[in-house]
Amino acid sequence: MELRYFPMNQNYPYDRYGQVYNVSRVLDSSDRFNLTTYKEYSLLYLPATYVMTYLFAFALSICVFIHTILYHGLSLWKGIKKIRVEQDDIHAKLMRNYPEVPDWWYVLSFVGFYCMMVLVVEVSHIDDLGSCMNCQLCRFGIRRYLFGRYCCRYFYPCYTSFHLASFLP
Repeated sequence: MELRYFPMNQNYPYDRYGQVYNVSRVLDSSDRFNLTTYKEYSLLYLPATYVMTYLFAFALSICVFIHTILYHGLSLWKGIKKIRVEQDDIHAKLMRNYPEVPDWWYVLSFVGFYCMMVLVVEVSHIDDLGSCMNCQLCRFGIRRYLFGRYCCRYFYPCYTSFHLASFLP
């Protein structure tokens, strides 16, 4: 089917028949991506505005790093080397009156919250932490961002049900 017959401004991916893509047809019983059924069913066709969203999201994510390096790189480099770049503002002056928090406090907080996370995962019987995190990101309205779809997808390539389901509204 030719792409000119697909809608231009929709939030749904389409199959080769012009119907909304049925994600469950390309997954097996354990929610793993099945390449043979994917090839038999259809490729994934995205509307033009959906593709432009991805294009701009990738471009902007790269632009943020380039902008930071070009415009703030020198002050960041001096800050890493502990060279004083700017004079202290009022907040820095006021904070000198208080003792600094010891490093062991941060380590203790990290270990405590990590143990709570492991406990939650074990109690809720979640086998795949990446899919759980990706599912939560998709459910709370962050599904348009690249992190939820690609970061977890990189670490857990076989569990694609939440990745593909995040295409659907």
